[in-house]
Amino acid sequence: MKLCIARMVAVTGLALAASGAVAQVDHSGHSHAMPAVKAPLPPESIPADAPRITFEKNSHDFGVITDDNNVTTTFKFTNSGKTTLKIGTLSGSCGCTVPQLEKKDYEPGEGGEISVTYNPHNRRGKQQTNVTVNSNDPAAPAVQLQVHSEIKPMMFLEPMAVNLGSVPKGKGATSTVKISSRNAELKPTQASCSNPNIKAEIRTDSMKEEVVGEDKIYTYLMDVTLAPTAEMGNVIGQVTVRTTESARLLTLSVNGEVVGDYNMMPKQVQMYNIQPGGPLNSVVRVSSRSNRAFKILSAEEQPMGTKTFSNITFAEVPGATPQTWQITLTGKAPEMQSAFRGKIVVTTDAEGEDKVFEVPYNGFATNPQPSPQARFNNPTGAPVDPWVANPSSLVR
Repeated sequence: MKLCIARMVAVTGLALAASGAVAQVDHSGHSHAMPAVKAPLPPESIPADAPRITFEKNSHDFGVITDDNNVTTTFKFTNSGKTTLKIGTLSGSCGCTVPQLEKKDYEPGEGGEISVTYNPHNRRGKQQTNVTVNSNDPAAPAVQLQVHSEIKPMMFLEPMAVNLGSVPKGKGATSTVKISSRNAELKPTQASCSNPNIKAEIRTDSMKEEVVGEDKIYTYLMDVTLAPTAEMGNVIGQVTVRTTESARLLTLSVNGEVVGDYNMMPKQVQMYNIQPGGPLNSVVRVSSRSNRAFKILSAEEQPMGTKTFSNITFAEVPGATPQTWQITLTGKAPEMQSAFRGKIVVTTDAEGEDKVFEVPYNGFATNPQPSPQARFNNPTGAPVDPWVANPSSLVR
């Protein structure tokens, strides 16, 4: 029973992979779910009196367009078969592409057209979307129509994301973003951020006119600033820019990390694929970003659960420039298959906030998986049934 179910699960997975939806991503990062495509019948199996759907064209290029107005095209077709053609579902590969058809049944020789409207809002650069037309044509049960375009947004940000990098605690950081508009009346009016530690401010006196190719561009500058009071750790936020068009918003992702004076390599100890009860041995090196001399006084484990490390030692690395200390962690993984985590709290001779810092650790003890060769061959090298060597994990 176990072997049978395993086979069924695998065969079902292969069938889904062969006929399921495929994700398509355009140049703006939008994901398009491609509908499943039905397989046509072999030529020898198609009845002589079958309906046939014949398109005048299978693709259309809108060329260079702006993102402020929808565009529409039509795909004309004819039933070139000998019986009634029945159109089934029409589906676009994303919500930005909407197909429409007045009726679904077409007699032999009768023609029709599918109207396709494309919404370019919030897109930029070269795009391709698809419309899948399902019908009772056995030779082409699912026809894909392609829609191409190159979009010039009326307003856009450069860059589209800001990475502040590693910012020393208490220092803050600022990055400048350019806001460009193709219309003198379309202006940025206000900017706000979802993270209270990040401030976005549009410079009111920064507007300039630039000529890019044949286009006149009106540019504005916006400062994105991380406050010096931000706490240590990762910083993530989204800036929203409002404009003179209430429906038009621009968004900017911001990320970075506020760091202390100590530079740890690695920043977090990770131990995976450790055999239960197996030995643990990790090393962390610590130096000062400001090249300040320091001394480690103690290093203690604070586990979330059972203690992991039986021995924690630290020593200055001789001759290292800049000055570097090495923390060595040794211990044993849990006897049972499980996750483990915690932190090493390190105390130094520094004053103030830099006196103590933490090194997080996490890991997972698990039985090692056999190699592909071991799974598919027996000790003598003779092939064995792969379903026996690698049974489904869904059945116990």
